Amino acid sequence: MFLNEAVVFALESEKAPDKKLFVEIDRAIEQGEIVVNMPEPVIKCEEMTLEQMFICCVRVNKLPIDDKVVLNYISVVNKELGQECRRDQFKFRKLKGEYQARLEKEMADFDFTKTYFIKVNSNHNGYDFDHKGYPLSYPTRSGSSPKQCIPFNGFNFMPVNPDQAFFIPVSMDDAEKYEKRSRGTGQNGYVSPLVYTVVYLQPLDKYMELPKGKYNVLNVENLYRSTLIGVKVKGLDIYDNKSFRYNLIGSALFE
Repeated sequence: MFLNEAVVFALESEKAPDKKLFVEIDRAIEQGEIVVNMPEPVIKCEEMTLEQMFICCVRVNKLPIDDKVVLNYISVVNKELGQECRRDQFKFRKLKGEYQARLEKEMADFDFTKTYFIKVNSNHNGYDFDHKGYPLSYPTRSGSSPKQCIPFNGFNFMPVNPDQAFFIPVSMDDAEKYEKRSRGTGQNGYVSPLVYTVVYLQPLDKYMELPKGKYNVLNVENLYRSTLIGVKVKGLDIYDNKSFRYNLIGSALFE
């Protein structure tokens, strides 16, 4: 069926047998209403929780477990309880010992052999025809993070393999399909640099050194030490759909 020169499909669904759905196919694909290419993730593992990030960060950076750290930990575990403890110092004092002991136990038991994943909004910097793939960058809401880090949830993940973490190999054929889909039926030919990246990572039980620029006027230790987590990036899945599940652009698995 053609409607105003657009291709429209009439569809039926078992869930609504008495109704017909009319879909303008090009526009639906362009706007992500119809999705394609839904493979299995490259690595099957669990999503890293905010609590796990906090526990790992305190351990690897050897942060002193003072009132501030314990209060922040309570807020991570239970946001409402954390707010109550910030308002009521007596309540905090009653709970401090329990949560400090819990934090210390979780730090001691943290499993650095496991692989986790995080879901990060990222940008590509255009297709690199020489290296057959897309260079990646990971913007942060605050506009500031250490060089060669992946900012997420208030933490900065520092890969020991940045060349792999910041580049996704994609064949020319797959890149062409993605960019045609991204441009859609519009006339401007714009390909959005925004992509949705699943980063598979293994945390490292290691105190990471922050890069210090010769002319850096900022005290990077004070700024970032309490947010830093060293990781080995084990793989990447890159999508152009915000579900982090559909419209795969490329995948990579690293040794």
